[in-house]
Amino acid sequence: MKNINLYIPKEKELDFAKNLLKDPATMAYNKGYDLDFPGYDKETGTISHDDTYRKKWYDLYFTNPGEYFYAYIYDKNLKAFVGDVNFHPSKLNPYTRDIGVVIKNEFRGQGYGKLGLKLLIKKAFSFDSIRVLHNDFEKERAAALKIHEDLGFKIIHESDEILYLELENK
Repeated sequence: MKNINLYIPKEKELDFAKNLLKDPATMAYNKGYDLDFPGYDKETGTISHDDTYRKKWYDLYFTNPGEYFYAYIYDKNLKAFVGDVNFHPSKLNPYTRDIGVVIKNEFRGQGYGKLGLKLLIKKAFSFDSIRVLHNDFEKERAAALKIHEDLGFKIIHESDEILYLELENK
């Protein structure tokens, strides 16, 4: 059994986040899509941000608890960060948060995604203002779908390429 927890980084500890987004192997699932992210490289799937963007992002995510959340997934046995999780306000409604889970390529397929998502769900639903978690991703990401469904997410809509999933706080 993995021994993990969520670690909230300090502003000076964001190198792991920066390197995770810049790693072509980790971000390959984004490759080739028309995504509207600042610093997104369609050829590699990677995302690069300058220091000004990172400062604004950090201020937003770390001064608005219940609205925004970001943490590293930390494996206590390995003494290493293996990925990250986040939530932020959704455009769907004020009670929904969009979520994200990224596992470093070398740690995929080892259970970290499911465990990290489970911890993120617990954190998100500790806030009374959050009633629904939402995620969407490409249909071919079968492992992501399985993890979400195993933790209670339901498909609420699908397009030709994308699945839209939600989990309600009950």
